[in-house]
Amino acid sequence: MLESKEMEPCDAESTFRTVKDVGTFPTEWDVEPFSKYVSDWAVGPRFGSECYDNKGEIATLRTTDMDIEGNINLSTMPRAHLPNPLFKSHFLEVDDLVISRSGTIGITGLFQGHWQPVLPGAFLLRFRLNDDLLPQFCRYYMNSPEGARRVQQLAAGGVQKNIRGTALLPMRIPVPAPGEQRRIAEILDTADEAIQKTEALIAKLKQMKAGLLHDLLTRGIDENGDLRPLSALTKATKFGMFPESWDLVPLQDIQTMVTSGSRGWAQYYSETGSAMFLRIGNLTREHINL
Repeated sequence: MLESKEMEPCDAESTFRTVKDVGTFPTEWDVEPFSKYVSDWAVGPRFGSECYDNKGEIATLRTTDMDIEGNINLSTMPRAHLPNPLFKSHFLEVDDLVISRSGTIGITGLFQGHWQPVLPGAFLLRFRLNDDLLPQFCRYYMNSPEGARRVQQLAAGGVQKNIRGTALLPMRIPVPAPGEQRRIAEILDTADEAIQKTEALIAKLKQMKAGLLHDLLTRGIDENGDLRPLSALTKATKFGMFPESWDLVPLQDIQTMVTSGSRGWAQYYSETGSAMFLRIGNLTREHINL
């Protein structure tokens, strides 16, 4: 089992080594083939579309049920009706790694269990690790910019590239001591949790703003600075009810100039140019990104 032990403070004098095609890491870290840490692996099984059934007793995890950072959304998994004995050996277990092998290659997720049996989809590789490599640490490495780049380099094929499990197994990965793996994963887990809470708060504030936009731009505020009551909306228009004091006028009556962007400007792009071009890509519904 992974041993929990205190991490030593970072020593400014620590030595590092550079391993070709892998990177630069502390000297005490192991750099070994991924296969050293894999006890079992398999490709997700295939079955016909006629097996999908909303009342099925088996859930199927697809690449589309994971985001770019490997977070798994169990609520979007489709169900299937399949003969249990034939697929039982493919059922995911807690702490199994699943890696996308086609499409957006290399996205790595960590399965944490579900109330129904779960099968990895046909475009996922499933890896079960031994006790020398913490699954969560491995997931973070595989999804890191460096890890993801190295995994994607192993993809083969034409237009629709894919990666084989046998191509991943020889890939050398940096592995610190078990206690350090655990601590690194804990720090990154804490960062992920903070990000998720912040994103949830942002989503809530956006909902609140959307409601405010509707109310303020249809009801306005009275002389006391309060939102007008619905009873004050007495002017009926084809766009809805508005306060009697509001005017409804054509845009052309309040604009001073309407123009479109220049044409053929791409030829004038320059890193040292004195003017800037504003493009559609610089616009969002909330602001202009300069």
